[in-house]
Amino acid sequence: MRDRACVQRAVDSLTVALGRPAVIENPDLELLAASPHDKAGDEVRRASLSRGWAAPEVADWLRRRGVFDSGRAVRLPACPELNMLPRVCVPMRAGDALLGFLWLLDATESMSEAEVTLAELVADRLAALLPAAPEDPVRDLLSADRSVGARAARLLIAQGRFPATGVVAVAGPRRPGPIRNWPGLRLRHEDHEVLLLPHTATRCAELFADSLGAPVGVGAPRPCLAEAADTVREALDAAGVAARLPELGRVLRWPELGIYRLLSQLSATALSRASVHPGLERLFTDEAGPHLLHTLETYLDLGGNVPVAAARLHLHRATLYYRLRRIEELTGADLRDGGDRLCLHTALKLGRLAGRYPATGVAAAARVRDS
Repeated sequence: MRDRACVQRAVDSLTVALGRPAVIENPDLELLAASPHDKAGDEVRRASLSRGWAAPEVADWLRRRGVFDSGRAVRLPACPELNMLPRVCVPMRAGDALLGFLWLLDATESMSEAEVTLAELVADRLAALLPAAPEDPVRDLLSADRSVGARAARLLIAQGRFPATGVVAVAGPRRPGPIRNWPGLRLRHEDHEVLLLPHTATRCAELFADSLGAPVGVGAPRPCLAEAADTVREALDAAGVAARLPELGRVLRWPELGIYRLLSQLSATALSRASVHPGLERLFTDEAGPHLLHTLETYLDLGGNVPVAAARLHLHRATLYYRLRRIEELTGADLRDGGDRLCLHTALKLGRLAGRYPATGVAAAARVRDS
């Protein structure tokens, strides 16, 4: 913060003017400034002042109340489960960017609209003093300049913020509010949360998925923290696949993504426009397409092994042969030709990743395989 003393003076003045405690926190609900503690506080305020940040359950409750998306002051009711009194939250923004929050306790819910307006005016003035992107060596790890990343790694290890061991990244969809109590380094990257862990702690990925309530991606471990940028990139790509294809599992690891390692690097535009095998378009639009697509993908996933594919699909071999002939008729492909099989297989994975061929039935249980 460029002028912490100025911010603190404004908080103190607002507290006197409104006769109620005030607190300023950053978007991660980390404490930046607070009026002197007094008996008017509640357990949530006392805990935040003591720790320096809000508890995860508080952040989750606030997220459900919409404070992270609001552009205006929000009146929040009491929450007995959290021992939390009513309060007014004033988001502090610069355009669409959330810079922090001004919190005012309103135990008797008597704060007038004029007082709320005054709080909003103060918050607008203070927003200019809050940094849009605080300097953090964790972010420097992702620098395109490897020398910058190496310096950041040495600093983080010297500070004791990360052990001098290998690193692995876990990424999941970004959620408003902080992610706390993790053993590694936290980073907010565009629309994803990224957690940097010692390479021996990959089992935490399952817990991270539970915390976010969504599938996550895991990069390949790297031997040292200076190479964090590589595992972060892989984790983000794997998280993108996990978001599009939740049927593949709650935790997708980059080394196990097979063809999706390549396809995940396509932009959304490129993915939507990609067409590896024009003949497959007929199956995407044909009434019997879903069954035939699932048959074809299973057959190709199993390397063209008809007995095993028939068993997996619960079909008689004659029925499978009939479906494969029908697929050849509709696509104009020759399944005996290795080039055609490769194009069809890639097109199926592209279609699945682009949402044109959603998993259904037995296909939803299929697991991603390395290829």
